[in-house]
Amino acid sequence: MKEIMKEHGGLLATVAVTICILTIIFSAVTDSDGNRGIVKIIAAHMNTDGTDYNAYADYGAYQTEIAIDAPVIEYQGSGSLAPGTVNVADYVKAHDYNGQELAVKLLKFRDKDGNEILVPDTNSVLVLGTTGEGDRTVSHEQKRKVEDDQTPDVPAIFAEWKIKEGLAWEKIT
Repeated sequence: MKEIMKEHGGLLATVAVTICILTIIFSAVTDSDGNRGIVKIIAAHMNTDGTDYNAYADYGAYQTEIAIDAPVIEYQGSGSLAPGTVNVADYVKAHDYNGQELAVKLLKFRDKDGNEILVPDTNSVLVLGTTGEGDRTVSHEQKRKVEDDQTPDVPAIFAEWKIKEGLAWEKIT
């Protein structure tokens, strides 16, 4: 017991003092209204009425916007895309809540399991390796992501959409 107190006595004294201080702070302190403990004193002075969100000036606009349906994005082809250069905008269509067609920009191509599709790069490198038996091997390692070829079409589609919507945005110079 003497060895335990010698090794851990300081820790035990620190824990005992900490518990006493916390007990005093959380239960022995009383305010003028009779609230006992820091937690009850703070809770007594907090505003618990809540916020009236209907009083905000833009509440009506918010309600209108959240009632609008989300855009619909769908694949309009049959089967898989053919290998080679494909105009993805012919297969993937997006429409807003009014049924207006939206421009589509694909960020990544993925297979049915969700893996990003990579294709061999023209700048493939040879990787030298060895098998478990000590035989040498050579393999191609470098691949690149399938590029989205729809990016050049976006400005024209956006300009057409602005005209349909009656928006007169001017170019800032």
